[in-house]
Amino acid sequence: MSIYHLLSTTEWKTREQLMRESGMSDRMVRREINELRKHPETVIVSSSHGKGYKIPSSVEEIDMCLYESMSRCKEEEEKQKVLRQARRIFEKGKGNVQLTFGF
Repeated sequence: MSIYHLLSTTEWKTREQLMRESGMSDRMVRREINELRKHPETVIVSSSHGKGYKIPSSVEEIDMCLYESMSRCKEEEEKQKVLRQARRIFEKGKGNVQLTFGF
């Protein structure tokens, strides 16, 4: 059974629920959700606030998911920028440079 058919427009389902109901592994559920999200006719929204996944019932739900996605992309771009800088430091020092990280 497709993950899409387990979702509704009214109820959020966690990945754990989808695993139980579909009999799929966590990895398989994530993979299918990612594939379904590539097509506008099977769009799935999610919430990073622990709600899970559902079929959108409003433009606002799509916007919420879009905003979260854009926010994650911005964070990833920042990580990539830092990694590129660290790579340049290593290249200049041919790996002999000690990086220190402060927390």
